[in-house]
Amino acid sequence: GRLDYQALKNHYEGVGLHAKNIIWAEKVLSERFYNGERKPHMWWDKFEQEVNLAYVIFDRVEKRQVHSDQT
Repeated sequence: GRLDYQALKNHYEGVGLHAKNIIWAEKVLSERFYNGERKPHMWWDKFEQEVNLAYVIFDRVEKRQVHSDQT
């Protein structure tokens, strides 16, 4: 029972979740760009929120600042 609990916990809170977050963050940083507010558009607030979240995910996983403000 305990091993099964630990396996589920690691899958949903541990390594598996971080791997999914890293894949999402890489996708955001490679595919997102701000094209202004012409159609098809993404509002600046949503764009900034997604990019900042991707930076936080990289920093948390790597335990250091991966992307600087200049990047």
